[in-house]
Amino acid sequence: MGRTSLHTDEKLLKTGAALARKKGLSGFTVRELCAKSKVNLGMFHYYFKTKERFDREVLRTLYGELMKDISLDLSPDAAPRKNAERILIAINAFAYKNRVLLSALAADVMSGDKRTLLFIVNNFTHHVSLLLGELRRAKLTPAAADMPVFNAAITLVLPVALPQLLSGTLDRLGAHLLPAPARLAVGSVWAEENVNKRIRLLLDAVFGEEK
Repeated sequence: MGRTSLHTDEKLLKTGAALARKKGLSGFTVRELCAKSKVNLGMFHYYFKTKERFDREVLRTLYGELMKDISLDLSPDAAPRKNAERILIAINAFAYKNRVLLSALAADVMSGDKRTLLFIVNNFTHHVSLLLGELRRAKLTPAAADMPVFNAAITLVLPVALPQLLSGTLDRLGAHLLPAPARLAVGSVWAEENVNKRIRLLLDAVFGEEK
């Protein structure tokens, strides 16, 4: 039996991605997914067998969106710093859009979920590889050149991703519980203007003069 003309599997994945962004993968059940998708429960089991397998496909689908955005922005003719900037901007946008989901995944890993950690390591590192490629063909600052290139990549990625993980954690736990001044202060951290300033500062620290 082939894929139906209704593209039922795609409908389930689209709904699953929306639910995962809002609640995390463990925040919804198969029955809730099928009800929101208006899909028979039996069709879910036909296409995906288990919730765990479905969750993996949702993650692959979402990561595919990030890689598509990056591939559309990169240019082989652009300077390494410009391509690195485009990668970091795409990472930030992806992390913001999926902040609740990524925060939940980080919590799973921190609690000792080895399967989630291995799945992430084995499936979601291509954006880092692209960034490494730009670093290898660039002239770096003396401080950055003195460290392994992977360390330089982490120096760029973590300060971009971590604030969005914080945002996702606050969303999951209840950002509304914070006093109003604290909400304003925290909100300014991931305002687009401030994100772009941080990205430029990070690039200044790592990239020397362009070739």
